[in-house]
Amino acid sequence: MSQTNELPYYTVDEVSEHDNEDDCWIIINDKVYDVTPYIDSHPGGKGLVEKTAGKDATNAFYVESEHSDTARGLLVKYLIGQIKQE
Repeated sequence: MSQTNELPYYTVDEVSEHDNEDDCWIIINDKVYDVTPYIDSHPGGKGLVEKTAGKDATNAFYVESEHSDTARGLLVKYLIGQIKQE
């Protein structure tokens, strides 16, 4: 699923149901990522990921923590969908 238009759509409410370390989805720039497999490997600790679980993490990802190009590239691996605009 390399193109955005091929990705399934999720509502913000659907994403919010995936809000813990065992089932962790986040939203960044209206795209949905299942970062569950990565949470234990996060260099800043899983607590930083958990606080945005089930939520829009765009600000946390780009502003609160300036992630590297490597980190931004890693996101692609966890991309599962996009936000359905309501």
